Amino acid sequence: MTDQPTATAKPSRQKSIDAALKLQLVQGIGPRVFGELIQRFDSAENVLSATPQQLREVPGVGTKLMQNIVNADAQTDVASLLEVCKTKGISILDR
Repeated sequence: MTDQPTATAKPSRQKSIDAALKLQLVQGIGPRVFGELIQRFDSAENVLSATPQQLREVPGVGTKLMQNIVNADAQTDVASLLEVCKTKGISILDR
């Protein structure tokens, strides 16, 4: 099942989509590390709110990647990204 995030999406659902996009955009996170993070923290939202020490406990997360994750929330404007996608006809799929 896939959904396109819209302005009418439920706030908690949109927050979850935003967190997943932020996490996917962190430099150094590929599919393997993303999977490790989600397995450890259960959701992208939990990953973004984890402490630096908790993040470092995840296989594949070193000091630099940990800093990138910690700073992701402040450095990624998901609303603007979604707006650009919308104007260009790009759908964001989630599952």
